[in-house]
Amino acid sequence: MGPLVDAGKFRMLMVWTEQRSPRFPDSPTLVEEGQKIISASPYGLAGPKGMDPKVIKILHDAFQKAMQDPSHLKVLEELSQPMVYMNSEDYRAFTLKIIDGQKDLIARLGLGSK
Repeated sequence: MGPLVDAGKFRMLMVWTEQRSPRFPDSPTLVEEGQKIISASPYGLAGPKGMDPKVIKILHDAFQKAMQDPSHLKVLEELSQPMVYMNSEDYRAFTLKIIDGQKDLIARLGLGSK
């Protein structure tokens, strides 16, 4: 979307992040516009229950290091995406919260299996 905004083909009305985008500082956040919505695009790794904590640490540390790779940071900048880091416990809690919210939404919309 950023290149289209930069080219004047689209106008950024607002951003869904917690703070205004450095790239589009004149575009307010949804929260500033009265909507209590913050939506980031984190990604992470998951493994089977009961994984060896040593393996988890190795994977975590490698993933965290890769997040700082200049090519990754460049892509985030091009996409106007903030860096969102969560440690293993925080990411687990985040995903469980999302899952619970989606379950509630599916139930409210009557889309669950019958």
